[in-house]
Amino acid sequence: MLRVKRVPRRRIKPLLHPKIKRVDSDWTDPVIVAAPGPSLAPVATRIRLKRITDQWRMIAVNDAYKLLPCADILYACDNKWWSVHKECKGFYGEKWSCHEQLPHELHGNDKREVADLYDVNLVFGKDGDEFSRDPSFIRYGSNSGFQAINL
Repeated sequence: MLRVKRVPRRRIKPLLHPKIKRVDSDWTDPVIVAAPGPSLAPVATRIRLKRITDQWRMIAVNDAYKLLPCADILYACDNKWWSVHKECKGFYGEKWSCHEQLPHELHGNDKREVADLYDVNLVFGKDGDEFSRDPSFIRYGSNSGFQAINL
């Protein structure tokens, strides 16, 4: 008699997640996208003043939130960055990252766990170095600054 061994099915989280959203396009005022680096520190005070006096919107990329905790959005694309910075103490705006539709095993950009652990909103990301005009996804462009501009 031939015996067939049953292999347990792997459980994969559903691809859709409640934190996956479309980009809100109602920002009409100028937007400052500030990325970390040596040129940020000298201008951080002026950027904060523009935020306060002229009501400009602001997106802080990665560690820029430390100099600009008043930013509307904090954007970071790397899982490791979120695991190091966790809850981003002192930042109270929205947190965003990109997410690939494919399961983690296929592409490696699954952010569902990041979204759950650190209250991060997700937008779908796709390869490409041009800006997306479709609010349902952004283009990767190979860095967080490029992706933040897509928001």
